[in-house]
Amino acid sequence: MNVAPVLAVDAALDFHDNLGAAVKQARLRFLRDRWVQPLRDVGNLEILTPDECGMYSAITAFRLRGRTTEADNAAIADRLMNEHRIFTVARTGMAGGGAVRVTPALFTSAEDIDRFAAARREVCRQDGRS
Repeated sequence: MNVAPVLAVDAALDFHDNLGAAVKQARLRFLRDRWVQPLRDVGNLEILTPDECGMYSAITAFRLRGRTTEADNAAIADRLMNEHRIFTVARTGMAGGGAVRVTPALFTSAEDIDRFAAARREVCRQDGRS
């Protein structure tokens, strides 16, 4: 058993209590909105998570229009990792086909999000349908 996570529970709960849930949620929404809003105009990019307040926090899924297979989205996630060192997760089982999930963390910097948005735009552009 890995005891490190167990030993860190008290510190994690103290951190959460000191920071507060509202501050954490605001930070995660800020990071999510920072990459989603500039990419709304990319024609071949489907952002699957709604923008309505209360319907999202940090996690957002996207896919390239018409690219719904597990292999399609695994290739996008692999490309983001291999070419840009950006970790995302290919997901299946969603209505309309697979997608790629992006999950920023509290410690994710705004610069990291900007780098992701630029990489995401490049992948869409190279797809030839943007």
